[in-house]
Amino acid sequence: MNRMCHQFDLRTSLNNSVILIAYNVFYTSVPFLDSVLHKNLSEETRPHHP
Repeated sequence: MNRMCHQFDLRTSLNNSVILIAYNVFYTSVPFLDSVLHKNLSEETRPHHP
C-alpha cells in the first residue's frame, strides 16, 4: 500500500511540473508571437480597424 501511495505522489508531482512548464512556455512566448504577428497599419486603415 505504501508503495502505491509513493508512486501516486511521484506521478502527481511530475504532472504538476509538466503543467507548470507548459504554462510558463506559453505565457512567455505570447509577447514574442505578438511581435512576430504584429501588422503595421497605414494611416488610412487605422480609423477603420482599431
